[in-house]
Amino acid sequence: MSFREQSREQMVSPCFIFICVSSLLWSLRSIMVDNSVTLSVDTDGLLWSSLLSFIPFSDKIFIAGSAATWLSERAVFGCDPDWSPGDIDVFICHNDFLFVSIVNALIIRHFCTDGFIVVRRCGIIDVKVMSHPNLSFIRCNASLNARAVVDQFDIDVCRPIVVCVDGNVTVTMTSDVAANIKNRHMRGDIKKSRQFFMHYPLSRSLHRLSKYQTRGYSLVSMTFHSVMHVDFPEQESILQPADFLPLCVKN
Repeated sequence: MSFREQSREQMVSPCFIFICVSSLLWSLRSIMVDNSVTLSVDTDGLLWSSLLSFIPFSDKIFIAGSAATWLSERAVFGCDPDWSPGDIDVFICHNDFLFVSIVNALIIRHFCTDGFIVVRRCGIIDVKVMSHPNLSFIRCNASLNARAVVDQFDIDVCRPIVVCVDGNVTVTMTSDVAANIKNRHMRGDIKKSRQFFMHYPLSRSLHRLSKYQTRGYSLVSMTFHSVMHVDFPEQESILQPADFLPLCVKN
């Protein structure tokens, strides 16, 4: 081996070590940043488990909302919650044509033998099924995925993501959301829909917060996220439970 080849071999080894160390550090960073928790859901005795078996789940098609919270409680506590979800929200991140095609195929294949009612709204197709919770298929922006969609939800305990692969139902959420579900806490995140608006869309959020309060959850904080605009400079603000006490005082 010539001196040049020996020198080249000595130079390659440190570079290879550097790449390996960098890859390891990046993997550790990914684990620290993505602090998600995935739990298996026992579907034995679940009346609507058959509905989960025919939905083509993926990172673009998933269940979230109250049904996902219910399944998360079942996974965390090992028993059925003492409340029932009003419906099952199935989110589909595709264009309108593909969204309608997927829902129509599911209806034709799985609901033709049973009594059902289909109601089409803007971006939503509701399927009311006899003896099962209603299904709401909700179309989202095709560029989004499951995590991007649930990050927009105004209540953190509604953000678990449910999928079913090969008959195995799993629910994925951040460790903070898992801790809040276990401790029966919830946090509100209110965002402006437009930067020009001076108000926050509180009415629907307050209704949902009230609904989850009846399900045993206590509000521990509410964060108002501003949309920065040159004419309306704002800062995010956080309200604690004590801030709501004056509103609860009875004469």
